[in-house]
Amino acid sequence: MSKYKISIIIPCYNGGEYLKESLNSCLNQKYDNIEVIFVDNESTDDSLKVAQKFKVNYPKLLISTASNLYRFSAREPVEEALTLMSGDYFTVVGADDILTVDYISNVVNKIEDSKEDIMCIQSAICRLFPDGRRDLVGYSYNNIEELKNQLLLYCCVNTPTVFFKKALYEQGLLTWKTEEYLGAEDYDLYCQLADKNIFIHSHNEWLGYAYRLHAGQSTWGMVEESKKGNNFDQRIKSFWKKKWKK
Repeated sequence: MSKYKISIIIPCYNGGEYLKESLNSCLNQKYDNIEVIFVDNESTDDSLKVAQKFKVNYPKLLISTASNLYRFSAREPVEEALTLMSGDYFTVVGADDILTVDYISNVVNKIEDSKEDIMCIQSAICRLFPDGRRDLVGYSYNNIEELKNQLLLYCCVNTPTVFFKKALYEQGLLTWKTEEYLGAEDYDLYCQLADKNIFIHSHNEWLGYAYRLHAGQSTWGMVEESKKGNNFDQRIKSFWKKKWKK
């Protein structure tokens, strides 16, 4: 069995349309040392039933539920999954996204090949547009100061691709300020980690994560919030610029 156990967390709110494809891609990884934790976030569609049907053929699939308290946020289901996980690292996969069969293996190879103790790691994503177009988005920086400088300009972290070492959770270093930032909470989290000198290693290459863009996802909800004048990203940048005296 492979050295590191990887926990794949799938938070889900009304993901029924794409959920089967996402679950299949997570449960059928070539990497042998994984666990998949599905947490329903009070879906009003058949998402929970879809996951329960999968469990018939995949008895090791863990299923739970969590309250839906915050708009455009997966905080509640992720926090629930963190109480259940047993992996050395965990990653959060969208219920509408797709992984290639070698995705987990590819990321673990990067972790194992590093001479450093990897606490966080990200890679490029392949964006799948509704009209069939695709593109790749990745970020490059070489040290903690470059990471901080980029974070003051924009969120230079592909959230769906991030792998966190379990120790970060155990040490209480993963806190989401959802009450202040709603779905932009992840952007602030990366600033918090950088502030604690925790480097988010970035591999500006595609390792197998496909990110589906569609009107029903939380990303577009946050875009609408910005149109209403709720510019959470700007608030986050202003806070950390002041704290870092840049």
